[in-house]
Formats: sequence, C-alpha cells, structure tokens
Amino acid sequence: MQRCVHWRYLGCFMERSGKSMALQIQGAIEEADVLGLVDALKLLFENPACSLTDLSIGSVLSTLPVCTLLLHLLTACPTLRSLSLEASPVFHQAEGHVTPAPQPAVDTGFSLERLSLRFPQVCENLENLTLVLRHASSLTSLHLIGIHNGGHKLGTLLQSLPELNPNLKALSLEDVNLANCHNEVLSLLNNSKLEDVHFKDCRLLEKCKGREDFLDPFVTALKGLSSLRSLTLSQNRLAHAVIVLGDLFSGDSPSKIQKLDLSSNYILPVGLLEFGRLLEDNPPPPGLTIDLRCNPLDRDPQVTEQALLKLRPLCRLFTDNWNSRTTMADHVSVM
Repeated sequence: MQRCVHWRYLGCFMERSGKSMALQIQGAIEEADVLGLVDALKLLFENPACSLTDLSIGSVLSTLPVCTLLLHLLTACPTLRSLSLEASPVFHQAEGHVTPAPQPAVDTGFSLERLSLRFPQVCENLENLTLVLRHASSLTSLHLIGIHNGGHKLGTLLQSLPELNPNLKALSLEDVNLANCHNEVLSLLNNSKLEDVHFKDCRLLEKCKGREDFLDPFVTALKGLSSLRSLTLSQNRLAHAVIVLGDLFSGDSPSKIQKLDLSSNYILPVGLLEFGRLLEDNPPPPGLTIDLRCNPLDRDPQVTEQALLKLRPLCRLFTDNWNSRTTMADHVSVM
C-alpha cells in the first residue's frame, strides 16, 4: 500500500492549486491511509500560506464511517468554507478490524458554509454529523444523499437544524427516507428561514393514509415559510396528490415560490387538470416555473392539453415527450 506515502506530497500540490481541490480516490483504502490524508491536510492548513477553502473528496471506500471522517477532516481543516465528501460502502471488513478512531476534540467553531455528504448504503450513526452542524454556525447550504436507515436520529437532526444552523438557506435531501419523519419535517419548515427546499426521492407519502396525515399540514407549513423561493419534490410518487399542492397559492398568505419541480411523480393527466383548475382559481405569483418532465402525461393527450392550456398563461412549464409506456420508471406508484 503506497497511498500513505503519496499524502506526504499533497501539501505542495495543493498549495499550487489555489483555493479549490478535488480528490478522487479509486479503490478501497485502509483506515490508516484515510487518517494519513487527514494528517497531511492538517499540516497544510497549519501553513499560514495555505489558501484552500473548497475541498471535494469522492469515492472514499473505507471502513471509517463517513460522519467520523467528516469530523476528522473539519477538525484538521477548520477554515474550510465548502466540503463535499462521498463515501462508498465496504461490505467486507478485515478480520480483527478495530472500531474507527476516537472522535477528535472540537475546541473552536468551523468556518463551513456549504456541506455535501453522500452516505454509503449502510446504517450510519448521525451523532457526529450533529456535532459538526453544532459547530458550523455559518452554514448556509446542506446537501445529504443516501440516508436510508437514519431512524429517530434523522428526525432529531432535522428538527434541530433551525437551532443548530440559523443561517441555513438551502436544504437538499436526496434518496433520504423521510417516511418516519413527518412531524420533524413540519417542525423544520415551521421554524426555519429556508429559501431552497429540495426533497428528491424521499418517500414522503409512503406511510400516509390520507391527505390530512401529512399533505395538508405540509402545504400549510410551506405557505408559512415566507422565505421559500424554490421547492423540489421530484421522485416522490405524488400521483393524484399533486392537487393538494394547488393550495399553495390559496388563502390570505399564498406561497411566494418561483420554482416548483414536480418531475417524475407519476402525475396523470386528470390530476394535472385538477391542479390547473386550482391554480386558475388561485393564480401563483408572476414568474413561477413548474417542471413536469417524466410524468405519464401521454396516457391521455387530450386531457393533458386541457391542463396545459390552463397552466401556460399562469406559469412557465418544462415538459417533454416522455413515453411512459416504454419504461418501468415509477411503476410501483400505481400498485
């Protein structure tokens, strides 16, 4: 294994690279080598001439949990402003493998403003992520990908975000299971100042028995979030539930969003028509764009055209010629 030797030269290379650095690690590496990278970065940041502020590390394949590695990295590089970290799962650990290294002490706050984490598809302890967020008061953008088994700790994390990161403006959750976190999602929306909310493939309706269970309070919370300008709900199998979103622009305090992404939600023409009627009765703010791509609107072209005729005068639409009959995408939505 030679990677630990290569880290010795990382400082000189990164000093010449300016403020940004992207590292792509191919293949599995030993935990000691990962920590060797952390040590090399620490030496670099101890140099007063270091100007690195944006770091991206991709495809880390190690038994060291991603949240533990995150805490090590930020403790070694506390002045980073942007960090992107992608971890891949290790399914087979070496015999006698020792538990990951102890958490480093955090004495001062981090300068982090943007954080993106891709988790391996294994159960992940989120306590270290909460610890990082608690010490990143300047964080404005958080992007989490691939949390499937976060359990109640994921809910606790979401609920605590407004307190931990009061400056957070953009929250993006992708392939994150929110089916058991409805109350915490509502609490987050009711107490934050988010401008961009991105829930992609988050199984939002998986355990909803009726619209009153989650959808109605969800729309109410979105309307109450006066700072919200962009909402992404793609790949959540909204189907006919899209009509509930028509209430976003009704009442005394309509939403002020400018971008609504409803792509890949198995929205059928009849549902889109009813959604169009609701927006016709309660027009959205000028400049709204709605993404309707990858929905099976080809199932009834005449009804689809009726819906689009209602929507086009009210907003800018993104549509396509997606052929739903030749793909299996979202087929379980009608089961």
